[in-house]
Amino acid sequence: MIQRFPVRTPTLPPATHTNCYVLDGVTVVEPASPYADEQARLEEWLGQFPLERILLTHHHMDHIGGVERVREKWDLPVISHPWTADNVPFPVDSTLDEGDDLHGWDVFFTPGHAPGHLCFVKQGHLVCGDMVASEGTIILDPPEGDLGLYLDSLERLRELPVEVMYPAHGAPITDPIAKLNEYITHRNKRTDQIRSALRQGALTPLEIVEIVYGDTIPRFVYPLAARQAVCHLQWLEARGEVAVEGDTWRPL
Repeated sequence: MIQRFPVRTPTLPPATHTNCYVLDGVTVVEPASPYADEQARLEEWLGQFPLERILLTHHHMDHIGGVERVREKWDLPVISHPWTADNVPFPVDSTLDEGDDLHGWDVFFTPGHAPGHLCFVKQGHLVCGDMVASEGTIILDPPEGDLGLYLDSLERLRELPVEVMYPAHGAPITDPIAKLNEYITHRNKRTDQIRSALRQGALTPLEIVEIVYGDTIPRFVYPLAARQAVCHLQWLEARGEVAVEGDTWRPL
């Protein structure tokens, strides 16, 4: 039902590759690499399938780099969520949304990591894009990243009768509930750490990162960690727990 082929992409560490999947022998999910050598490897692998369409989970560049080349080679239509269709640098032929069915695959709208993120479920198999990964964690970078929506999407996926998850980064996940619980717990723990950092006097996202992460991550990663801290701060602001003025945040 599902075949996997990792290709090297400009993704974020610890990931180095993005998985291209073929569903039921006919649907290509995320021909992701922009690199010519990887595209050639992927095309050789894809040549064994009677392909009918290209399907996207979302619009990020480490997921769409090879779409146009695969489309042109096999003359395939591209399908995505409507938001994604408006935010990729190539035409999308048709769109899907929550509740749609694509040849037996149920479509779920799962925003939070990206506004147009979709997941696909069939017979206990969940193609989950960047909702979770089997290596590392998922980046939430505002304004596209939204912690509240992301947590809601994780909760929804946790309620599905799924046996295996197929993420964009890393190997298939054979204990979906444990992985989803791990991700929800991680985000809630990070929010608690940010609350504590604010109580200790941190005012800016970088000051929060100093307290929360310290020397557990390299300094060059601090700006990215600060973007994720902003995502948590925005969630706390929406709950009335903090107030923002410029680039400073204070607990209420």
